[in-house]
Amino acid sequence: MSHIPFDKDVFLAALTRQWQHFGLTASNQMTEHQWWQAVSAAIAEQLSALPQPKAVAKSELRHVNYLSMEFLIGRLTANNLINLGWYDAVEKALAAHDVLLSDLLEQETDPALGNGGLGRLAACFLDSMATVEQPATGYGLCYRRSPDGSSRQLGARKLPVVPP
Repeated sequence: MSHIPFDKDVFLAALTRQWQHFGLTASNQMTEHQWWQAVSAAIAEQLSALPQPKAVAKSELRHVNYLSMEFLIGRLTANNLINLGWYDAVEKALAAHDVLLSDLLEQETDPALGNGGLGRLAACFLDSMATVEQPATGYGLCYRRSPDGSSRQLGARKLPVVPP
C-alpha cells in the first residue's frame, strides 16, 4: 500500500480558506468544532485535488455489494489520517497554531448507523475489504418506526469502500 504524499503548504492554505469561509479574521478565533470542520474540509480538499486511479478493465474486476441493516463505522477522521499516513504531519501543522489534533478529533460525532454487533461486523467486513483493496460498496437500509410499531422502509444509504 502506497501512501499519498501530504503537502503542508496546500493544507495550511486550505485551513486559511476555511476560517475565512467562517467569516473570521484569524485562525485563533475558531472554536474547537470549527477547527475540526476546517481540518476535515482541508483534508477533503487536498484529497479531491489528487488524480484519480487508473481504471481497471471490467473483466478483471470483481465487485462486492454488501447489504446490511446497519453499519457501526465509528469515527472516521483519525482512522483516515492514519491510513493516509498523514496523522503526524497534520498534528505538527496544527501544533504551529497551538491546536491539539487529539482534542479536535473529539469533536467528531459517531455516525452510528445502527445499534448492535451486526452493525460493527458489517463495518469490519467493509474495513477488511478496503484493506485488501477489494472493490466493494456497502448498502444500508434506513427504517423508521410507524405509529403501530411496525417498521417501514424509508430508503437506503450507500457507503463506498475506499482502500486505505
